[in-house]
Amino acid sequence: MKINNKIFETDSVDLAAYLTMNDLRYLGYTTDLDSLNERYKGVLRFEDPRGIAKDLERAFLNSDYKKYRDLNKYFLREVHKATKNKNFGETYDKQNRS
Repeated sequence: MKINNKIFETDSVDLAAYLTMNDLRYLGYTTDLDSLNERYKGVLRFEDPRGIAKDLERAFLNSDYKKYRDLNKYFLREVHKATKNKNFGETYDKQNRS
């Protein structure tokens, strides 16, 4: 996450949705060089004239919305794993993966 002259940037789509729900104006999507991995990554940019994006990010990280999204993604991965290369009618047991 980066903050530049009233512009807030994030690569988190979930945080972007939360910022939009809290009335920060979405400016667009761009790519940025990740100096650690030397690869390009997507960055979502928001106008932050009141300088509240960092506070909203902190609130998001502790919110029920974030917990819901994490669990939702987890269960979607489980469903995709269970249905990949499986026949209809088979039971998928997380404890006894085959």
